[in-house]
Amino acid sequence: MSTAKELLKLDIIITSSITFHCQQAIEKYFKGFLIENGWELQKTHDLEFLYDEILKIKDLSLDINFIKEIYKRYEKVRYPGDYYPPREEEAREYYKFALEVKSKIEQELK
Repeated sequence: MSTAKELLKLDIIITSSITFHCQQAIEKYFKGFLIENGWELQKTHDLEFLYDEILKIKDLSLDINFIKEIYKRYEKVRYPGDYYPPREEEAREYYKFALEVKSKIEQELK
């Protein structure tokens, strides 16, 4: 989250890097929540899968379509092929959503 925040301050916004770091942060928050609730760690980056696992425990009222969108962007950054970087406004929305995930997970883990 710190890296994404700092990247958003630059004169030239590197939206693909911001998206990557937001996805990674969300993934780690999801896994942290799951592990604290007895889930055995699985090697996956799939946010939709992880959120489905969370929903078996608690509904955090997160936008599943946004989760899918961020994960699709992450896959395209990570793996070669046709890729169009997110617009700056999209990168800012991903950061805002990652902050929402962080807040909700922290509330649950207190």
